[in-house]
Amino acid sequence: MRNYTLLFLLCFLGILPLHAINTDSLQKQLPRVKGLKRLELVNQLAWELKYSDVKLANKFVNEADSLLKITKNEFQEMLFYRNKTALFILKADFNAALRSGIVGVDLARECGGDYHLGKILNITAIAYRELGRYREAISMQNEAIDAFSRIKDTVEIIGNLNNLALIYSRLGYITEKITIHQKVMDFEFKRGDPNAISRSAANLAMAYIELEDWDLVEKYSRIAITNAEKVKNLQFLASGYFGVGKAFEGRSNYKEALKWYTLSIEICKKNDFSEFLTSGLLSVRRIYEKLGDYDKAESILREAIQLVYNSGRLPVWVDTQVFLGELLIKRKQYNKALPVVQSARIVADSMRLISSLRNIERLYGVIYDNLGDRDKALEHYKKYIYLDDSLAETGKLQMAKELEMKYEIKGVNEANRLLKTKTELQRKIIVFQWWVVILAILSVLGMLISIILLRRRRKQLQRANIVLKSNAEELKSQTEELGALNRTKDKFFSIIAHDLKNPFNAIIGFSSLLSVDYKDYNDQERLEMVGEISKATQNAASLLDNLLQWARSQMGQIKTKPETLHYGSIIHDICTQLEYTAKAKQISFSCQIDENATVFCDQGMLRFVIRNLVLNAIKFSWPESVIVISDDITDDYHDISITDNGVGMSQQKIDLLFKLDEKVSTPGTAKEQGTGLGLLLSNEFMRLNNVQILISSQEGRGSRFTLRFKRT
Repeated sequence: MRNYTLLFLLCFLGILPLHAINTDSLQKQLPRVKGLKRLELVNQLAWELKYSDVKLANKFVNEADSLLKITKNEFQEMLFYRNKTALFILKADFNAALRSGIVGVDLARECGGDYHLGKILNITAIAYRELGRYREAISMQNEAIDAFSRIKDTVEIIGNLNNLALIYSRLGYITEKITIHQKVMDFEFKRGDPNAISRSAANLAMAYIELEDWDLVEKYSRIAITNAEKVKNLQFLASGYFGVGKAFEGRSNYKEALKWYTLSIEICKKNDFSEFLTSGLLSVRRIYEKLGDYDKAESILREAIQLVYNSGRLPVWVDTQVFLGELLIKRKQYNKALPVVQSARIVADSMRLISSLRNIERLYGVIYDNLGDRDKALEHYKKYIYLDDSLAETGKLQMAKELEMKYEIKGVNEANRLLKTKTELQRKIIVFQWWVVILAILSVLGMLISIILLRRRRKQLQRANIVLKSNAEELKSQTEELGALNRTKDKFFSIIAHDLKNPFNAIIGFSSLLSVDYKDYNDQERLEMVGEISKATQNAASLLDNLLQWARSQMGQIKTKPETLHYGSIIHDICTQLEYTAKAKQISFSCQIDENATVFCDQGMLRFVIRNLVLNAIKFSWPESVIVISDDITDDYHDISITDNGVGMSQQKIDLLFKLDEKVSTPGTAKEQGTGLGLLLSNEFMRLNNVQILISSQEGRGSRFTLRFKRT
């Protein structure tokens, strides 16, 4: 989804001017002015040209910097930092943007006024957002909205609401994001401004791409196109064409998708929209790969690579080189793929692009494997596994931090909402008190009028009390809900703290022995210690993955997408992936399934569950045994079974397997460790798909786990 975010970035920035100023007339004045007047002109030109001519805008920013050294003016200095921040954002240098933005905000608070304060708060909030500092981004975005609200600038309020919606999207609050965009869209339709309608429609299309609702993606993309054509806004027009293309690609209508992507690419090429153009070319390349036309895919990919290289975006260039390497491997052109991967490795290594290096090591392994150099292939596969484990651990810890941040932000938003409710109630009480005073004054006009007015006030007080009681009950309900969420979070981190201790103790212990007494051990002993470290690392990574999947399922963030699946290919894929794990214990697979049979289930969840059950079978099987994967189809049900001849288990242990408050974990036949969370998560996934997990086992004779699908 990141590519699409880049494509629509300009739509979300909120700093894109909907009504451009004629910069030609401003540039004609430059030769005739000096000093403060020239400083004012170059600041205005830098702001107006930042999208149409970035190089010229940078030139004017640099000139403003020089002029400020001899022409001191706080207001123009504030505008200089505003322009500098905006240009850093366009170059995706968000750290630099944040540094200059903070200086600009401080200046704007002193001399900028609400309009300029709101503008620089907005673009600084964007820098915070792109750096993942969402709390600061939300705070600064709300402050910008308040500034524009004070001067009743509805256009800027709408732009900032769009940016606030994007922050909610990054946090996974898609519903809140769509609600904001829809309100903005309704307002823009009432105003009838084609530029603003086009921007809002593009934002809604982006939101529905994340939900994969292709009908709504197409609907709002076409609205963006229609309105962009009215005002000849080429950036929004390119965004609209891209959105329609994405909708057709999502429906697997690749011919139509290519037509719309091509329209977007043509606009981008004519107008030097390099970010847009890169995304369009990569999308077209992806379609040609799906269609099996590797010649066209390679040609377009090389064009994208050259474009990215010329623009100096080295991290993106590395990723496109990886794409090219993968494509050449698909074409079995391993000797051509090797120098491509090598060039990407040099840049990725110099920039410490760990994620890219992981993919590069995997490609090296595949290339050398197919070239027959097994030693080099094994060496690179080991590096790939090490980098993959490191990234997985880092990513999961980051996900845990983001989860904690979501709870905190949700609590802050709830506190703000309750504070506004309380303020509104206080305002009503104040209004009520003023009416009481007025009634006292008017009481001299007659008892009858006083009685009528007092009755009216009494009813208002009753309504206010009803509202107050309702709000109190709502506050209590939401407090209980937040308490439940916090308890879930506490249990989540408690499990991490407890179950991660053993593997990491093993890692630390063996690493310490190797570090301190390395020469005291022979090669065999050292290999055994390294093996134990590897097992502990794999256990920790597996535990983190299962815990995070479980947490997502408990919060309702995992949704099923059932479809008709030929499970035979899925089982063969899993057996192939786990072949090395099984061979390590001299275990073989026997697949006794109907290759043409199908079941109705979510593909990702079915893969997870079968993989987990096969891994458990390997774990508890004795060396030199056979794991049988079979199916059984009757009129009433469809069974897929995984059977091992391992250690088995008692009925008492079977009864505890799927209970969250009971921790059931038994070491494998090779002392493999586990937590039991994989089975808990498997049971939850199958429950979501209306599939039953049946277990039969005897101690010392093995176990059979059966997925039972109901036939309709």
